[in-house]
Formats: sequence, structure tokens, C-alpha cells
Amino acid sequence: MHCVALMFLALLFLGNTDALAQTTGPNAATPELKPLDRFVGTWEVEVFDKSGSRIGTAQFQAKWILNGRFVEQRQRFLLGPSGKETQLRTLMGYDTEKSVYQRWTFLENGDVITGEGSWSPDQEQLIWNLQQSQSPQSSTLVAKFLDSNSSTWELTLKNGMGQVTGKIEGQNQRLNDAP
Repeated sequence: MHCVALMFLALLFLGNTDALAQTTGPNAATPELKPLDRFVGTWEVEVFDKSGSRIGTAQFQAKWILNGRFVEQRQRFLLGPSGKETQLRTLMGYDTEKSVYQRWTFLENGDVITGEGSWSPDQEQLIWNLQQSQSPQSSTLVAKFLDSNSSTWELTLKNGMGQVTGKIEGQNQRLNDAP
């Protein structure tokens, strides 16, 4: 009976660790994570092609995870005339040894897009250099924060020789309060 009581207490304690470990902001030990706080929240997005024509919408939801060391972003895009749905998952963090921001985006088809980035405080923007795992294609993603509740981004696609092959832009509006 004593063993059963100990197991029950252990399960009760372990079951509550998620509530105790909820992360509400960037880890204070790594101040470089603070710019990633700008991504946290729920965002409505309008997506445009290089000519400025609206090609779809998206919703991004982002939160701090793993003791405030990473931002997890869930993205749901509805693109094209048919509104084809595409879902992505992105993790963003900061590598203190390399002094760069890091990003991993997981696509529905199994591809992974990895990237390193830098923060420009004067321009309030993060610039990412991205590489897709199953393709020679690369891209540059510039996320610019206009204020605490609005941002824009521009994704420039390049072929294996570095030539620009396309451009997609987004305008983001936060649906809930900034962190």
C-alpha cells in the first residue's frame, strides 16, 4: 500500500510539472532571445505575390517553449484560388556559440528548411538565410516589425545558382495583446 501511495504522489507531481514549467517569455540567461518575443501571439496574415496581388491568407500562432529557449510557431496557410491549406511548424532560437539566430521549419511533405539569422535593432528586423533540405533552392526571409501589433515579411526565393526566382510578401496583424 505504501508503494502505491508513493507512485500516486509521483504521478500527481509529474502531472503538475507542465503547469509549473509554462514559459511566458524568453529565458533571461540569454538576452539575445528578446527579439524573438515579437513573434509570440496569434497573427492574421495576408499573403501577396511579387506583383502585389493577394494570393492567400494565413494564421500564425507562436509561444515560448522549453524554458524560454525557443519560440514554436504554428502556421496555417490558405493559398491560391482553391484555398489549398498548408501547415508548417517552425522553431526559432539563438545559438550563443555561433552568435546567430537559428530556425527550423518543418513542412507537411517531410522537408525541413533550416536557417541562420541576424537581428537589426535599428531597423527592427530579423534577416534569415534559409536552405531547404531536399532542394538546391535557398531563400532570404526578412521579418520587419512595424510596431508591437503589426509586421511585414518578404521571402525571396533563389535557385541553386543564387538567381532570384520568386518573391512572396506578407502583412501580419496581431489578434491578441503583445507579450
